[in-house]
Amino acid sequence: MTQAAVARATLSSVGLFARLDDDVLDALAARAVARAWAPGAMVIEQGTRGGSLLVLSRGACTVYRRPGERDRAAIAHLRAPAVLGEVTLLDGSPRTASAEATEPTEGLELRREDLLDVVRSSPALLDALLVELGSLVRRLSDQAAEHVLLDFSGRVARTLLDVADAAGQVRLSQTRIAELAGGSRQSLNVVLRTFARRELVRVDGRVVVVLDRASLRRRAGLPAAEQP
Repeated sequence: MTQAAVARATLSSVGLFARLDDDVLDALAARAVARAWAPGAMVIEQGTRGGSLLVLSRGACTVYRRPGERDRAAIAHLRAPAVLGEVTLLDGSPRTASAEATEPTEGLELRREDLLDVVRSSPALLDALLVELGSLVRRLSDQAAEHVLLDFSGRVARTLLDVADAAGQVRLSQTRIAELAGGSRQSLNVVLRTFARRELVRVDGRVVVVLDRASLRRRAGLPAAEQP
């Protein structure tokens, strides 16, 4: 595949761009720049100029905020295909959060100016951006509600479901899992031991393996998954 074709396939893999016409995708792909990050590298950094949108095509990253110099509050764990930096599309203000690659990660970067240039000639892209921003607001609202309505065990169950790969493996450190669930590493160990006794998960060294997704969904207050 040519570089342009790869860029177009990456863009169309995320909901934000999936329903756009071919000419709009081509215009965006021509403006996109390929990026790559090693594990531990900063994909975006809180407080820096927010002048671009990122589309992940491979890998994963943890999104977090630093309310203080040493504090770190994890917000989400995103696995490709995914979009980062939606908020900056509004006004180009500094980044409100940081994102750290947790494994080899690749993607595309689209400058805000280039996106706005294409938006001016594509009402469909403007509509897609508004839908994406609305989804972001709903996700943040749901996350805030979870921290109020779910106990720590429920939040751990939700986190494990969110970050597990297709094989049910969670390869984040337990420190990162605890951050995402909003608790301590010690509290997480207690919950994982309880889940393991109930055969909901298995802990293999540094990897947590999800064994019973249906039970974890119930514990997280989620509806049963639809059968294929």
